[in-house]
Amino acid sequence: MTLSQFWKSLDRLPGASCARYDWKTVLGAAYASAEPFLKSTGKRAAAVTCPHLSGDECPRRVTQTATGTFRAVCENTPQQCDPLDLVHDDVVVLAPDKATLASRIGKALSLSAARRAVAQASVWHVGDRGTVNGAHVPLYFAVVDAEDTDKTSIFEAVIGGMQPSLLLVPTRSTLSPEQAGYLA
Repeated sequence: MTLSQFWKSLDRLPGASCARYDWKTVLGAAYASAEPFLKSTGKRAAAVTCPHLSGDECPRRVTQTATGTFRAVCENTPQQCDPLDLVHDDVVVLAPDKATLASRIGKALSLSAARRAVAQASVWHVGDRGTVNGAHVPLYFAVVDAEDTDKTSIFEAVIGGMQPSLLLVPTRSTLSPEQAGYLA
C-alpha cells in the first residue's frame, strides 16, 4: 500500500478538512488505503470542488433536497458545470485522524508514545525518539491549515525548548517560504 497521494492531498485540500466526495476525487483509487487515516468531523460540507475551479462562485454549493438527498450546484452565471447529485456520505466532512496518524508514524519510526498534546491544530507531537545517551528527541508532524499558511507561531512547540526536535511534513510544499526560513 502506498500513501503518496494521501500525503500530497494534505497539502492540496484546504485545511485538509473537506467532504468525502472531495477526498475521493483527489485520491481516486488510493482513497481506500487512506480512509483509515481520516475521521468524520461531525459536520456536513457546504460545498464540494468544482471540476473547472473558475469564477467567483466556485466551488459548487451543496443543498439538501426535499427528499433528503443532496445536490451540488454551480452558482456561476452562466453555470460552468452540471449539478451533481450526492448522498449523505458524500457530504460528510472528513479530516486527518491525528491520533491514528500519530500512532502509525510513531510505530513506523519506533517512537515512544506522545506524552504531551500540542495545542496548535496544525502541529502535533507524535512521540519521542530515544538516543544512545538517554536523551529524548521529540518528533512533531504538521498539516498546515489554510489559516496558518504564513504563520510561524504555530511552530512554538517545536522550537520552544532548548532541546533538539524533529518536524515532519507531508511534502516539501507544506511549508511557506517564511515558515521554512523561520525553522532553518
